[in-house]
Amino acid sequence: MALQAEYKLNTVFTDSSGNGYDLTETGTMTDDTGFLGGANSAVSNNGGANYLSIASIAGLDALSALTIIGRIRLDSVAALTVPITKGSGSDLQFAMLVLTSGKIQFRLSANGTSYAVVIASTTALSTGTYYDFCLEYDGTTASVFIDDMATAEATSTAISGSLHTGTNTLYVGVNVTLVSNMNQAFDDLRFYNSALNQTEREAVLAL
Repeated sequence: MALQAEYKLNTVFTDSSGNGYDLTETGTMTDDTGFLGGANSAVSNNGGANYLSIASIAGLDALSALTIIGRIRLDSVAALTVPITKGSGSDLQFAMLVLTSGKIQFRLSANGTSYAVVIASTTALSTGTYYDFCLEYDGTTASVFIDDMATAEATSTAISGSLHTGTNTLYVGVNVTLVSNMNQAFDDLRFYNSALNQTEREAVLAL
C-alpha cells in the first residue's frame, strides 16, 4: 500500500501519514461526532462556504492507480455536492460526488478534458448514518464500495492505464470552483496511489 495522505479530522487537519500534506481550512468547518460516537472526532459542513484544501500532493499528481477510503455521513441530499475533487476545466483528474439520490458517484479522467469514468453506488445513503466507502482504480477497473469491502457496487473499465497528470489543488468539502459545498461529515479520510485488496480495505476501516 502506498499511503499518500491520511486525515483523522479530529479538530485538526494535519496529515497523519507522516508525508506532511496538511490541509488548510478556509472558513470554519464544524467539529462533529464521529463514527464511534466520540465528540470532535469528525468534521462536517452545513453547505456553507467552508472547505479544506492543499495545493498539491505529489503522489496524487501522476496516477496509474488510486484509492480514496474513509467514512461519510450525509446530513442533507437536497442538492448535489462535491465533497472531494482534484482538477478542473481541461485539467480534470478525479472527483467524488454525492447525488441528490444519496448515491456516491466516482469520476476519473484520462485526457483531462472529460470524465471517462462516471459510476455511482447502488446504495442510496440515508442521512444521519455513517457509511464506510472506498473509491478505487487499479489501472484497469474503477470501483465503488459502500460498507461491504468485498463486493463493488459499481465498476467501470472505461479507462486503462494512467489517469490524467496534473499538479492541481485537492479540495475536501467543495468543488474546484468553490461551489457545491458538502453537506456531509467525514470521519477519517485516506488517499493512496495504489489499489487495495479486500483485506487491506477492511484493515484500514477497522483502525
